[in-house]
Amino acid sequence: MQGIHAKLAVVVFALGLGACDGEVDETFEGTLESGDDLVPADNSFVDRYTFSTEEGYAISIDMTSSAFDTYLMLQSPNGEDLGQNDDIEEGVNTNSHLELVAPESGIYTINANSKTSGMTGAYQVRVTATKPTD
Repeated sequence: MQGIHAKLAVVVFALGLGACDGEVDETFEGTLESGDDLVPADNSFVDRYTFSTEEGYAISIDMTSSAFDTYLMLQSPNGEDLGQNDDIEEGVNTNSHLELVAPESGIYTINANSKTSGMTGAYQVRVTATKPTD
């Protein structure tokens, strides 16, 4: 029994070390569909994803879909709107992209949705956070 507790303590300690690093490289695959949460302002479907990073880290988020015109929003750990993007290039590329520097350490929320209400389909969101260079 004592060996199990020791292994658990090592796992908890190892997880704790990972939480101190602000590096992120994650890809989320999802589908906007009827029954998803709605954005109150326009009743478009939205899925939410979270990631944790450190203050000063460079955040880059890309949302792509061949099924609908994507719309990307990012909220800070305290719920503040940090940015939104509809099209990478108006009339040419309807995918979305955001770049910014993390204003604080904590858990950020990505809101992945469509430009207009009622749009559904598959999409992909990729988020990276990299340590600032001196």
